[in-house]
Amino acid sequence: MKKLIISLVLVFGVFSVFSMGAFAAEDGASLYKERCAGCHGADGAKSTPVKGTSQEIEKKLKGYLDGSYGGTKKAVMAGIVKKLSDEQIKLVSAHIATFN
Repeated sequence: MKKLIISLVLVFGVFSVFSMGAFAAEDGASLYKERCAGCHGADGAKSTPVKGTSQEIEKKLKGYLDGSYGGTKKAVMAGIVKKLSDEQIKLVSAHIATFN
């Protein structure tokens, strides 16, 4: 029984390490495609275009969170951005900046 428990702990430990590695490998392009491209288009030029420097975009995204930025879609954007970590906001901002 001890061997079974030890084996299970090792197996779950290995899966945890691999799943954390997959999360750490996340990049701005993947985040953008998954969470932004539906509304903003693959290159950010769809009906509501996105553009600017990485710093400007990051400031806007954080502005949606604190209520200091946004128009008619403020609530929609705040709902999307609140699911992102600070690191993810930096990654997606850097990717969007490449659209300029």
